[in-house]
Amino acid sequence: MFPLQNQRRNGSRPLKSRVRLSIVVFLKNHLQFGSSASLAITVLSLLVYLVSFLLPTVGSYEQNHFIGIQAFGIAFLALAEMEGFVWLANPFYWSVVALLLRGSESVQTLMLSTIAVLIALSFLVHSPVTISEILVGYYVWLVSLSLALLASAGAIWHAKSQNDGNQRCQRH
Repeated sequence: MFPLQNQRRNGSRPLKSRVRLSIVVFLKNHLQFGSSASLAITVLSLLVYLVSFLLPTVGSYEQNHFIGIQAFGIAFLALAEMEGFVWLANPFYWSVVALLLRGSESVQTLMLSTIAVLIALSFLVHSPVTISEILVGYYVWLVSLSLALLASAGAIWHAKSQNDGNQRCQRH
């Protein structure tokens, strides 16, 4: 008989299951997230954010355009000339993601994510390029910031519903 089958008969979990369980325990101990939905949206936001760096962001599809990572660098350098204001949405976003992954359920996280989205939206109004020159990468980047906003709101909602449930239990 195989050793793995013996383990199952003895009541212990197979190796694959133990590995999954240890990963979950590690994540719960080190990334103290409020709800699994908020964590999933945060991770999705990060993936979408990274994808936006690979997509055409500014220019035209037919001729020259900048992909997201190039636009990121150009906007960062433009900060020195007080023109790359939109780049500031990135540090706000990074702060939000870090707070969400550490389990923040605070209004500050919601405020930071709202500021990030508003700064990103300001590019549509105060852009040095025409609206037709703003390509899919920008909108994907904006979606990633919006997902972080959604995750922040979800974390607060989860915390509030947990507190409401605990108060109801204490009254009865």
